[in-house]
Amino acid sequence: MNDFFEQVTAISGKMRPQMLANDKKDIIRAEVERIVVPRSAYLPFNPTFQVVAINRDSGTPMQSAAKCPFLLTFRCVPYSGPDQHFQQRRQ
Repeated sequence: MNDFFEQVTAISGKMRPQMLANDKKDIIRAEVERIVVPRSAYLPFNPTFQVVAINRDSGTPMQSAAKCPFLLTFRCVPYSGPDQHFQQRRQ
């Protein structure tokens, strides 16, 4: 799962602050198309939701003078959390 979020955050490194917004959006779209969402992906800040897909058209570059942040939305479903797998194995 770490690889999944590393791929998502690495998209920022492929953009430069001086690029046009449309160019950034094209980079985001192309990079997001390459990402495969693993079955075990969940939101680290809220493990009660499992990521099932990326909204591939949601990539929007944000403004920053020094960095290249972007907004990306995920389709999620309620999830009993990553610990459920460990609990099932013990039973």
